[in-house]
Amino acid sequence: MPREYGIHEITENDLLTVVETICDGELTGDWSIEPLASDKGIATLGIYRVSGSALSRTGKSVGWSTVLKILDAEKDSSGQREYLMANSVFLHSLISGVRPAICYSATERTSSERWIWMEDLRGAVQPPWSDSTSLDVARDVGKFNGQSILASPTEEWETTGIAAALEGLGFAQRMGSFKATTSSDAFASTMLGQSGTDAIQNMLSKYLQVVDGLAGITQIVAHGDIHTGNLFPIVSNGVHEETAAIDWAAGGMGALGEDAGNLIASHFRRSAIDASRFDDLGQQVFDQYLEGLLNPDADVEDARTGFLAGLDFWALVKLMALRTGLALNPELRGRVAKGFGRDPEDLARWWGTLVDRTLPYAVECTERLGV
Repeated sequence: MPREYGIHEITENDLLTVVETICDGELTGDWSIEPLASDKGIATLGIYRVSGSALSRTGKSVGWSTVLKILDAEKDSSGQREYLMANSVFLHSLISGVRPAICYSATERTSSERWIWMEDLRGAVQPPWSDSTSLDVARDVGKFNGQSILASPTEEWETTGIAAALEGLGFAQRMGSFKATTSSDAFASTMLGQSGTDAIQNMLSKYLQVVDGLAGITQIVAHGDIHTGNLFPIVSNGVHEETAAIDWAAGGMGALGEDAGNLIASHFRRSAIDASRFDDLGQQVFDQYLEGLLNPDADVEDARTGFLAGLDFWALVKLMALRTGLALNPELRGRVAKGFGRDPEDLARWWGTLVDRTLPYAVECTERLGV
């Protein structure tokens, strides 16, 4: 097959095992490649949908489709971590609530290049989600986290949490530019809401203390980078069944509740939700998360602390890292706004509203952690 979209040539040998695993059939005819996800992580070389036809054991022609993710394990540690997660027996044994996308094959192509062939999830519910879908997924996240309260992984996994995912945003490097971009740029100033630079700076200065504090509460197997782009709710006959997840580069051990908080924070950032619903919707998601845990050994107070970290403290960090980047690179505003489907100024105002709503809860999170 000719090389397409700049990726290495895919041969029949590459596909034989993958196709047999997908549909228990034999590869027939040609296949096609479609590039996906223009916004890629540091270690991601490319993401592609590969599809074609196969001959089943019954003699019928059947279609097949898979997503190929190509990673550079040397460019960034997240590439090797995601590859190891794709091969993790323990992770793929956690089948309640949130499950990893099915991995058909994960191989080392070169000393640095890793190929992961995974389930094509285009048939799942796509964003933007309804509130009911967000609540269904929150319950699934609870089921997923609850499994590992008693069953720890046999692999030596790192304690990662959401802080690990934020490394790719260059938060530490942007901290020094935060104040300098406050008064000189109207767009950036709008993202501060009414909270003010000093109050936000005070929260951001506690970054490392929050990381340490979260390591001291109940640790569970966490995804670490939960948002609507990485989660795929599965619905059958109108009934929600489970949630599949991709991109486990930040996966590992994390704080109880953190994943669920990050889930609803992402929902708020990407949706034009009535600000008056912020408190109620956040509480509903937390309640559904607790319902999903279904584990008498779960520490509800720890879950609440981790949830507040994901919903409010890390949301504030992400918004301010994004704000600083946009202030320093104004040409990115239109592209980011297009990605969120909003007018740039309208988006900045909404994010400013979120800062005002999240800051008090971020304060509560730091107080719970004693920092």
